[in-house]
Amino acid sequence: MPDSYRDNRGARMGMDGAASSYGTHNAINETGESSGRFDVTQFFRDTFRTFIGNWWLIIALALGFSALLCFNTKRSFHPIYKAKATFTVDVIGISGMSSTYYSQETADQLSKTFPSILTSGILNSLICEDLGVKALPASINAYVEGSTALFTMETTAADPDSAYKVLKSAIKVYPDVARFVVGNTELNLINEPQLPNVPINSIQYVSSIEKGCIAAIALCLLLAMLLAATRKTIRSTNDLKTIFSLRCIGSIPYERSAKHGRRREFTSIENEKASKNFVDSIRLIRTRIEKSTGERGEKVILIASSVPREGKTTVSVNIALSLAEKGKRVILVDCDIRKPSSIGNYTGLCDKGLVDYLLGEAQLPEVIGKKGESLDIINGIRNSNNAAELLKTARMNTLVLELRKRYDYVILDSPPCAIMADAQALSEVADSAIYVVCQEYTRKSQIIDAMSNLSNTNVRFIGYVMNNASSAGMGTGYGKYGYNKYGKYGYGKYAYSRYAHYGEYTKIKSE
Repeated sequence: MPDSYRDNRGARMGMDGAASSYGTHNAINETGESSGRFDVTQFFRDTFRTFIGNWWLIIALALGFSALLCFNTKRSFHPIYKAKATFTVDVIGISGMSSTYYSQETADQLSKTFPSILTSGILNSLICEDLGVKALPASINAYVEGSTALFTMETTAADPDSAYKVLKSAIKVYPDVARFVVGNTELNLINEPQLPNVPINSIQYVSSIEKGCIAAIALCLLLAMLLAATRKTIRSTNDLKTIFSLRCIGSIPYERSAKHGRRREFTSIENEKASKNFVDSIRLIRTRIEKSTGERGEKVILIASSVPREGKTTVSVNIALSLAEKGKRVILVDCDIRKPSSIGNYTGLCDKGLVDYLLGEAQLPEVIGKKGESLDIINGIRNSNNAAELLKTARMNTLVLELRKRYDYVILDSPPCAIMADAQALSEVADSAIYVVCQEYTRKSQIIDAMSNLSNTNVRFIGYVMNNASSAGMGTGYGKYGYNKYGKYGYGKYAYSRYAHYGEYTKIKSE
């Protein structure tokens, strides 16, 4: 290699910003993790963000709980029917004539003595005897209507016929029972009892729905608090300060990409629908890269991340596009040869890719595809299980040396560093590196593992990029940047699930 490439690699370990000279070896803080102090403010902020971010889960649970409670309410509902009659009570004197003068007093006395009459069982026995049944199929109640002389008797039962028949029988036998309490009486009906046709109660669906919503909110709030208390993902730049001393060269906001059928459009600055914030953030990162690399004459930039789906490929593509936008001659190389894809969804560039070249089955012109006037791309196309060995070959060194001569910038899109040593091999041919971290997705331990894999190299880190910086909680599309057609990455024996949650990863057998 030329002296301009290998000279003073140790000197290139210096960092822009606060730290003046370190490489990957001492880019990791000695503490590695935070001090362990519980931040109450951050806890409530995370709880709120997680709770709001899972509005769909709240709705789903509310609908589920409400439906379950409504079904249970309907299943356990028992209609109740009531029949009643209102009358006045006259006392029959010795002469056999009724006396209305004592009706109010008599009605009050009957109301007060009615519970004792029911308790004694005399009334119930007479009604059962009259109806020819062994047990009374309804309950009986009686009361005085306010301060009037009107006396109301009512019966309630599970079916209307029983309520009506018991009331008619009670009116018939009640004077015989009352004779022992207030003497001979006569009931003057004000209104005849009617057969009830509708129950007095109804199914309380509204109450069931309210209980379902409250249960859903309480459960989601509890889950949000649990996740906030146990979360170990990167939430802010302050979290990264506890892991390494790299500076942040830019934050990329979450950008919802358009969907065409089953295929989601790749997020890039060349898309007219891309937001201004997204485009501006990429251009700011480009400016800082130009300044940092220009001072040292660096050309080969490694784009690294800890785990899949952090948006590393999207960052790589957009940095390349942004540099080409300024007229720089740029080439983007897909070095993820264990799980290659059409980088940036750019297809039809070349029939052969990086693996074909490294195996000596293709020459350089056969693998370089032209994307624009200033941007060329070497796609992965073909995979290899011996990625680390291929990336360490002399042919890889020759490729990078040749690209140095032809281009202003060589962007190397590397595999995830936390699970494979491929990036370590690439760092040997790179001048500098940019680390991509996906907010609310990457675990601190994964970053430490990834940086440890790069600790034996002297590559200079320009800084890190915080991707998906506007995510608000689980379920908001972490790592949308960099989504590809495979849905999951497979490296050797294991793969990362596409549904990895809060930076957790699931080991599954690769297909």
